[in-house]
Amino acid sequence: MESKLALEKEELKHQLDVAQIIASGGSDVERFYAGSNVFLTGGSGFVGKHLIEKLFRCCNVNKVYLLLRSKKGKSVQQRIDQILKDPVFESLHKCKSDFKMNIIPIEGEMGEKELGIKDADRNIIIEQVNIIFHAAAVVNFNENVKTATLINVRGIREIVRLAKCCKQLRQVLTY
Repeated sequence: MESKLALEKEELKHQLDVAQIIASGGSDVERFYAGSNVFLTGGSGFVGKHLIEKLFRCCNVNKVYLLLRSKKGKSVQQRIDQILKDPVFESLHKCKSDFKMNIIPIEGEMGEKELGIKDADRNIIIEQVNIIFHAAAVVNFNENVKTATLINVRGIREIVRLAKCCKQLRQVLTY
């Protein structure tokens, strides 16, 4: 129990150190991402959730356009609401409670042509997005091979095609 408390204290100290760096505005990373509009795939997964939290807590991004599909009878907005209940967002809810207003759902599907994104949403991405993070993938080894290939191979091809159309793009990152 004492080691757990020690770890918690160490983590809190680390968070305070990070908060001081952010407050100073001295981080090159923070300056790069500040005010950016980000398009993110895989935001419902482990890496994606942590990325969303970090972008809003440390980098002061403007908006995150989050590619999601309806799943198990839930709309994309209901899925975002569920994602934001994850414990990783607890401190962000406390210090920047309005961040969730800047998460914009984009309904689509990684395995479809043009990511299954409607034309209006695609135009928003093309006109406004500065940074693309592609973190979506099938990682279930029991998945149907055709489905996994469409998502993992076609998906990245469609991300690259979309990126080539973006008028204000500064960076594309894949995980």
